[in-house]
Amino acid sequence: MKKTHYQFSVPLIDVTRNATDDFNLFHDKFNWNRINNNPFGGAIVLGFQLLGLVAEQLKEHRLSNNETELIKNNHLKYSYYQIKFAQIVKPADTVSVEIKKTLQKSSPKLILSNRFSLKTENTLALIGFNKVTSRPLILENPDFSGFDQNRITNLPDRSFTQNNEWFIKHKYFMNSNAKNFLVGCQVEQASYFDEINDKVEFPEVFPLALSSCALLERANKLGHDFEKEPMVYVSQEHNIDKALLKTLRSNNKMTMIVRKEMDDKNQRLEKFHCYGLLSENQILFRSILTLAPLSTILDSNK
Repeated sequence: MKKTHYQFSVPLIDVTRNATDDFNLFHDKFNWNRINNNPFGGAIVLGFQLLGLVAEQLKEHRLSNNETELIKNNHLKYSYYQIKFAQIVKPADTVSVEIKKTLQKSSPKLILSNRFSLKTENTLALIGFNKVTSRPLILENPDFSGFDQNRITNLPDRSFTQNNEWFIKHKYFMNSNAKNFLVGCQVEQASYFDEINDKVEFPEVFPLALSSCALLERANKLGHDFEKEPMVYVSQEHNIDKALLKTLRSNNKMTMIVRKEMDDKNQRLEKFHCYGLLSENQILFRSILTLAPLSTILDSNK
């Protein structure tokens, strides 16, 4: 019988943050209480951990509705996620995922779209939608004029370009990390990895989850105080190239470049553009990540 309800234990949180090098104190079972005015009372589940579970449910939905051939035949190589976070999820919470019926839009080119939500017993934790398309839906024409495009992937790790515009973070894909990420998301790793039969498929959300490490490394390099000025995700947008994703193998290098953007609508929010680049600057993913100070979230909930 297919599992419909899930709980994320503290060990699963540890496995996920270790697999993605996420050192955010909110997920640390020993150090969560170092965060100023932390109201959560313990380590909380990673947002990308929740998205990993949602992505697997989307995959199963498309398989069960015979949509994979439609995606393949129409060359829908991009997967787009838009997520808004409503509440945190704690290890004691039981969560469920709802995937809405697939909608098709054929003008000018075919797009498949599904709304989704993840709920605990008492509240909505996140909502969003996924679209599969033939072209990127965000950051389609990136401006890399701040540096020599021929040298992006060779710049020093954890370094800034001139005027601190772009932050550079290198990561290497490892099968073991991706497997542990899947375990942390409560997804069967054998569905993606079987080395004896030469099956290596990195899940869509795993490269995206590494962007949190890049943001944390950037903030740490700039001297951000994670205890006195904690930040939380408000929303995320991601576009990943599924064709490039299929080419990944263990020990392939990815260079993430991150730039802070101005948010004219809300000065308290911090918005970042993040790209994951492979060799020859091929764009594996494009992300827009929006964060807010914890104090702002707490004030809005009063």
